[in-house]
Amino acid sequence: MEAGSVFTPSVDQRYDRLGVRYSLPDGMHINVYSLAAARAGNFSNPLVSFKQPAMTAGIDFQGWALHGSYAYLWEGEAYAGAPDPALATSKLWCYDMNSGQVVESARVLDAPDLTHREAEGVGVYTDPYGRSRLCFGFASGVAGDRRANLFYRSRLI
Repeated sequence: MEAGSVFTPSVDQRYDRLGVRYSLPDGMHINVYSLAAARAGNFSNPLVSFKQPAMTAGIDFQGWALHGSYAYLWEGEAYAGAPDPALATSKLWCYDMNSGQVVESARVLDAPDLTHREAEGVGVYTDPYGRSRLCFGFASGVAGDRRANLFYRSRLI
């Protein structure tokens, strides 16, 4: 792996892979490894390596998840005061690692009634029957008493 900083992992348990997101001087990058190689400490041969695509300028990155051929990227900022869906900046991005293209990006308007609605975290859950769900969350509530609010999509792409 290249020398970098700000490392964040994502484990794709269904397809036995580990993704590592990291910062280089030209931006964020993601390398994907077989989980077996990663367990053995071998990071010399990534299955795929790419620069993270540009997302919405000025909006905070809030997490990412690896699943199959896709990297899911999550962004959004809190809005203060009364709930206002017009101020929602939460957005999910889907990047196809095979084609090297963003295949979908969509503003997420779930839970428009939350006070202090801030995108926080994304992951993929696969149940024992092999059904996968793209899960994402929002922080809400007043400072000192924040709440976690979890949602999911059954259709990943």
